[in-house]
Amino acid sequence: MVMALFLICAITAGVVAVVNAQTVDKIAENLEGEIRGSIEGMFGEGVSYETLENIPADAVAIYRITRDGKDSYCVNLNSSGFGGDINMLVAIGSDGDIVGVRVVSHSETPGLGSRATEDDFLSRFVGKIFGEEVEHIAGATISSNAIKSGVDKAYKILIEAGLHPEVYTK
Repeated sequence: MVMALFLICAITAGVVAVVNAQTVDKIAENLEGEIRGSIEGMFGEGVSYETLENIPADAVAIYRITRDGKDSYCVNLNSSGFGGDINMLVAIGSDGDIVGVRVVSHSETPGLGSRATEDDFLSRFVGKIFGEEVEHIAGATISSNAIKSGVDKAYKILIEAGLHPEVYTK
């Protein structure tokens, strides 16, 4: 019986490993497409961007967006919500204003905490600067605060990375 259980586990692990190896590139491609779509949604179609190296540990990635000869930044980071990590993009313009906030993935409660990941709430951040208050959503306070915390964290990441600190500390 032990040998049968071992064989079943070994075969299952082998199948999972093969499936993972065959889908890992497609998953990465889909994620990159989602990030590109989010960046274009915030800055406009056809915008060019590059992924920066040597970023602070709190960031998943930092993208430099060049538009009209000015550099803006988009920070990909995780913020702790009620249901787990919320992976989000926070785009900050060259003038220090928030250009947009997009949620890439989350596991917040559908119908409650997930409302903080919808455009209705995220659009409240557009045009704001570091430290400006945005009203949270009743019934989704933890998730709302996680988004707010992520936006503040994005500014701090950019300052730590040495990217336009004079603009972000007004």
